[in-house]
Amino acid sequence: MDIEAAVSLLNEIASVRCSPQLAKFFGAKEGDDSVSTIGHLVKSFKFKLQLPSVPDIATEANDKLKTELAPCFGDLTDDAFASMDEDLKFIIGAANLKLAAAPVEKGDWDTTYSIFLQSTFLTPIDVLVSRSDKFMEDGSNYFRIKEDITKSTARKVESWFQNFIADEDVKFDLKVFVDIVATTSAAIERFKDFFYTGQYKEKEVVDIGVLRYPDLDNPRFKLYRIRLIAWSDCRHEAKYDVHCFAPNRDIIGRMSEKAKDISELDDFLLKREKL
Repeated sequence: MDIEAAVSLLNEIASVRCSPQLAKFFGAKEGDDSVSTIGHLVKSFKFKLQLPSVPDIATEANDKLKTELAPCFGDLTDDAFASMDEDLKFIIGAANLKLAAAPVEKGDWDTTYSIFLQSTFLTPIDVLVSRSDKFMEDGSNYFRIKEDITKSTARKVESWFQNFIADEDVKFDLKVFVDIVATTSAAIERFKDFFYTGQYKEKEVVDIGVLRYPDLDNPRFKLYRIRLIAWSDCRHEAKYDVHCFAPNRDIIGRMSEKAKDISELDDFLLKREKL
């Protein structure tokens, strides 16, 4: 089967179907071959934080947005894939096969990063970028309860997050992040005694790993991770790690046509499914 016929991808789709091995790497349940994209996971997440009134009782209720690794496809449509050069098509198929064959119960950002660094078909672009930044507003009543979030507050949080990431290719429903920042800040205000006893000085509320597939405008893999930590003084610290990988055209160019024939990898290539 021709490789173009085996791949069907759309921007902002909710899920993809893939081989059971690759689906498992992306965190699908046993026997499920459907994997949610990062855009769908973030948009559908409903943040709810519960902090215990008694310090020795730990209570959680959907209080962390976490994905070990989720795919993102940008503008990788059917037509875009058909227009790609053969090297890009090859690394998509080869990378999927490598991830599917990884000897792990479930893939994560660190495992994927290690696989990509060791791949002879990929070459790192520059170096791993790691940075962090903090957000805090003066005034203990800046955040009250999330229903009282003002447009001004939302704009400040969105602007802080956008300026921190500073990458138009990283696109999420920022309302989710505004909600998380405001809700955790409000909870800290209401549970100040609990936080300041030293029992609960920080809490990680976001930890998402993302594998961004190549498209025509961005002909490279982008592997990134975003973390958000809420502190007991109402500040939030964001951490961002990102590294891009392009085809190693020197190595791929030396391969025989038979070695580059990945038609047998059809079962490992992602297929579109709308939810």
